[in-house]
Amino acid sequence: MDVGVEGDDSIFVRGCSHREDWGKLPPGKFGADTRLTVRWTPATGNVTVLSLPASPYRKHIWRIGATAIWSNEVSVRIGDRIVGGFKIEPGYQVYEIKISPDAIGSATAIEVRLVYKQAHVPGRIDPKRYGTESRVCNLAIDWIQFSTSNIPVGERRRMGIREANRVRLTDAIFTPYQGTVLNVPVSHRRAVAPQLAHGRIIAQYDDGIPRDIICEPDERLLVVNGLFCDSDAWWEAILRNWAGVNVPRYVRGEHIMSARLQAGDTQIILVENRDITEPAQITCHIPQRDTPLANITILSRDGAYIEPLNGYVDDGGNRAFRDKVMYYGVYELAFSPVRCEVPKMIIHPGETTLVQLRLQNLTDRQVRGEVAIESIVPSLRSQPVQVELKPHQALKAKVPLTARTDVDWGHKTVAIRLTFDDKTAYLFRRLTVETNARVTVRERAITSLEPYITVVNQPNRFIGAETAYDVRIHLQTSSRTRSSSARRNRIIKIGDIPSGQERRIKLPIGRMPVRQLQRTKLIKVKIAYRDSAGEHEVAVPLTVAFINRQATLSRANGAMAYIVITNGNDEPIDHAPIEVKLPLEVAGKITRTSKVVVYEPGGNPLPTQFDRTTRMLTFPALVPPHDTIVFTVRESNVASSHEIIATPLHTNARALGTGHGKVTIETNAFKVTLDESHGATVTQLISKVTGRDYGAGAFGVAYGTFSRYDPIKPAIDTTKFVVDDMVRQADGTGKLELVTIGPMRTVVRARYEDDAVRAIQTYTFYANSNAFRIDVHVEPKRLVGAQELVALDARFQPHLLYKSFPNFVGIRTDATDKVHYGWRMGAWVPPYFTLMNPPAFDESISLILRQASGVDAVRQGFWGEQRGKPGARKYAWIEIISTRKSTSKLTCWVLLHRGHQVIADKFSKSLERSPLVTVMPTAVRIAEGVQPRTLPRDWHLAYWHYRTYVKLSVPQPLRYSQPFALHIERIPSVAKFARAIDPNSFRVVRIRDGALIPCFYNADSKMLTWIINPNDGLHPEYFIYYDTKANVPKPKVTGGIEQLVVREKFDEPSVPPGWKFLHAELAKGEGVNGSNAVRLRIKGSDELALIHCYAIWVAPNVRYSVRFKARVAYSADGKPFVRTNFFANRRYDFTQIQVDLKPDGKWHQYEVEVPTGAFPKDVRPFFRIWILSKPQEILIDDVEDSYFQ
Repeated sequence: MDVGVEGDDSIFVRGCSHREDWGKLPPGKFGADTRLTVRWTPATGNVTVLSLPASPYRKHIWRIGATAIWSNEVSVRIGDRIVGGFKIEPGYQVYEIKISPDAIGSATAIEVRLVYKQAHVPGRIDPKRYGTESRVCNLAIDWIQFSTSNIPVGERRRMGIREANRVRLTDAIFTPYQGTVLNVPVSHRRAVAPQLAHGRIIAQYDDGIPRDIICEPDERLLVVNGLFCDSDAWWEAILRNWAGVNVPRYVRGEHIMSARLQAGDTQIILVENRDITEPAQITCHIPQRDTPLANITILSRDGAYIEPLNGYVDDGGNRAFRDKVMYYGVYELAFSPVRCEVPKMIIHPGETTLVQLRLQNLTDRQVRGEVAIESIVPSLRSQPVQVELKPHQALKAKVPLTARTDVDWGHKTVAIRLTFDDKTAYLFRRLTVETNARVTVRERAITSLEPYITVVNQPNRFIGAETAYDVRIHLQTSSRTRSSSARRNRIIKIGDIPSGQERRIKLPIGRMPVRQLQRTKLIKVKIAYRDSAGEHEVAVPLTVAFINRQATLSRANGAMAYIVITNGNDEPIDHAPIEVKLPLEVAGKITRTSKVVVYEPGGNPLPTQFDRTTRMLTFPALVPPHDTIVFTVRESNVASSHEIIATPLHTNARALGTGHGKVTIETNAFKVTLDESHGATVTQLISKVTGRDYGAGAFGVAYGTFSRYDPIKPAIDTTKFVVDDMVRQADGTGKLELVTIGPMRTVVRARYEDDAVRAIQTYTFYANSNAFRIDVHVEPKRLVGAQELVALDARFQPHLLYKSFPNFVGIRTDATDKVHYGWRMGAWVPPYFTLMNPPAFDESISLILRQASGVDAVRQGFWGEQRGKPGARKYAWIEIISTRKSTSKLTCWVLLHRGHQVIADKFSKSLERSPLVTVMPTAVRIAEGVQPRTLPRDWHLAYWHYRTYVKLSVPQPLRYSQPFALHIERIPSVAKFARAIDPNSFRVVRIRDGALIPCFYNADSKMLTWIINPNDGLHPEYFIYYDTKANVPKPKVTGGIEQLVVREKFDEPSVPPGWKFLHAELAKGEGVNGSNAVRLRIKGSDELALIHCYAIWVAPNVRYSVRFKARVAYSADGKPFVRTNFFANRRYDFTQIQVDLKPDGKWHQYEVEVPTGAFPKDVRPFFRIWILSKPQEILIDDVEDSYFQ
């Protein structure tokens, strides 16, 4: 037997470790220079037990090839007899024991025990080398040979040895099963009967070894030489004929295990089929009782619940029933003079309902008693009802059941108690607690032209919900007969709204008090309604835009229409793309020689895209929360190039339709490439924030067999479960088509078709957006033999991503040989997914689903090159699946963002609460006289009205990023506006590439801060954009600045500029992935090894995030550590952070927070990492140091 490989557990009973492959060990580990597969013995204790086949009455030789670290002694025993022993020597040795025939006897299977004299624990003997190894490692066995003496060393032929796995029941005590032969395991069996078992042999193995012996005193002791078996015949005979225990057989059937429980006069029968390869036919016999059998009910069977079952009377007068069970069954037999039929029971929190139970007297006499509904849930209660029934009478009993308002919703189990003639039976039934009503208003904004709201009783996606009764709207309006300051509360009655239904209601907002110049008003619509929990009142905020339909304005300056956008949300609309379809009366006036431009209220032209075919107008909107902005649509001559505002949306297409064409779309947030040679999927998805490329043939379709489930082996690992026999769109050839291209919106259509499926993915990319939309339409053609259809196959390169939502699936590990790195499947489709890297959350990918149909399952996880096979982590994967393999349609938004799944949730809600857009062919009440402005082509921010040019001089090249702070009053053009400046309006744009640089403005100090990067050069140029409070309010900059102070990989051939080493050196070729690293090494307790970086600008009173990779090469006490902090001098020696390292010789990533304190401007603390106090050698690489302002 080759030990350390699959299958060797057939001979090891106990006293061994897990399998080890020494060929895969890292350098320096014991055994790493060999290619052995072994198990350490005994792992715990001092005994190893083996179960081996044998040849009766013959000489045997027992040989092993094994490795040891230290000398030891071992004795070899068969049963209780010592048959030999040997001395263990260090290193690899072959050991041999000769075994005489009398030690084997007639046995065809024996139990061999290795008893060690000493227990060697490496971690205790030599902790310096073996660290925390706590197993007993006496002998690492490589192979075992057990054979008759004529077989040479190393012979691998299988001899014809008969397995001793058959037991014959020889004694009459097994009547009526005497002579029966059972198959039993031979592990834990002695070659001879145990010494205490001198008595009557009642069963023996087919090699003559006794198995079951009845011993003195008085044959009251049963000794089993081996393991108990699961034979019904053996147990029934032993318990009845030897132990004298009456064992009634209520349930009979092949491979059936059963049990009987009792609740009053109700019998509960539990049945398990131990052979799940096929259904088992069962028969249940219950002795007849004085009380009639009123009900036979299947409480649960193979996933089905509460079904009636017909019974019969067998030849012995017992009550019986038959059924088929694949896995399990739970049966209820209620003995009662009264039969009870229970209806479907539903209740809501706060409700008292009457459950109508149909009762029938089964006897020839009058019975009296009571009926009640009982529950262990304290928030459910019932009052018993007294009942009297004449002979064979049937009636309905109404039993009150009350649910407290704090009961949780879901399925509960209650007991119907029937107490008649001193007999009590229980019927266990399901009670469904549904949720109360949830009434709200769908809209967040309306206009005075269309003053309609939708009142909806929101359903619960998991369970039913209650009807909302007597729904009313309370609205405050102005009185017609009194002064305008008078108010009255108007009530609009709606009536009842069942769960999931809605009512469209017109609000009389024309009578509401509005000042003449007020464009919008934030009101609260109060919705009152009633349900079982009582009266409810919900206040829903509603933004109302008042538009004067009668006001007119001439078409001066090319004005064609007005677009009124009302934002009813708490968050601003910040340059979000607005798509609005122009009415035919407006679009029809646009000539082919003219273009359409949208202007914001201050007169600035906005980037505008108009599709003449669809009449769709797209432009970026900037609308504050709960506000209304009116935009002007003007007709312009194409020659007016100043009105063509540049956007960061760029499209490059080449060789489309050839099978090797590509389309690249670039925005300020990402760069996406679709490739026809990879099925027209996304092969490049580069973040502009981090530079990471997540593309891996994403967003195609796939079909085939992902997994293979063996119902005979329910417990199975990923290696055997996953087959990943999938056909992926990314592995084929597709076609790409440019549908729309422009400054605001680009639409690309991808097509893929083979013999099995037809798929279309339509991608829509927007300027100034960190998200893009995919509309998916998949039609199956001929999916013969396919297990599933993946409608959206989102496969990414993971980079730092290792955790996914929902379920928070994912493993953070440095291992490179795992079958998977966390995965999960689910039979539901959540509204969004997020791939992330906690706790940094520096960049995440979210998929937000809308309008999904035909899909019913998801799969998410992190995998290697081939799913189901060991390998390094290569893919982060989300799949949206149709197990029905039906036509599937869905809309998916792909979002790159900082943070976790909360951002995806906010984005999902923003899609549900889109702004209200109204197109007015005639004028609205707005300030007149605003003339359109002319902007230069390089004007970056269309809503901003002012900017100033800034050029910096950097005295020397920067190695790392550095913050720059500017007092805004030093800018004359800004200072002249003084208090009129909108403090939220400051933005910084780098002129070189038009990039918007993250900035932070402190209104108290009037300091504007942004980051200068090393690649900006010695004379970087910027535009500072700002605006006044008179124009459209600008949203406040959220998030802040992430300043990367240090990022050092030590790849240069010498000490990097800006760094100093003390008792440290470059370790060339010893870093992560074969690069350089820094070696910190000390030999004594009074030594110090340190590296520090002085070419940085550190901010006071900031908590920096410090990340680095470290590998422990040596540690004297097995407890290595490094320290890190910011230091200028003894006065400014800030908090030292100790980082404990893993002493396993592997590279690990570490992340800690390191604070600074207060210090004057002329002090420049530097960053340092060091070791001290004890002998150790540490390698450091990939040092990063950043903070978030």
